[in-house]
Amino acid sequence: MPYIHLIALNRTNGCATAYHFSSEDRSAVISMKQEILSVLSTESDKSSVSFQIVPTDDPSYESVVSYNPYFEQFSLIADLQTLQESLDKFHRTESL
Repeated sequence: MPYIHLIALNRTNGCATAYHFSSEDRSAVISMKQEILSVLSTESDKSSVSFQIVPTDDPSYESVVSYNPYFEQFSLIADLQTLQESLDKFHRTESL
């Protein structure tokens, strides 16, 4: 069974980042998307992130890049807290 990759993409201040999650279980992917949305604290944060779904035969982000080189431009974010912090920093800077 192929892996389903959920990739949350964000491009702010010229910095392209991606949060990556993969699973063979469709319901786990759906749950992770809901978790990501719950971590994003404002509607502005939510509108700053786009989601992509990619199937591959390997759980790694590298398999996603091999599948579609478009994803090579994004720096991988290690955890959801880092994603939220980068969005918070952007919105604080934007409001100055």
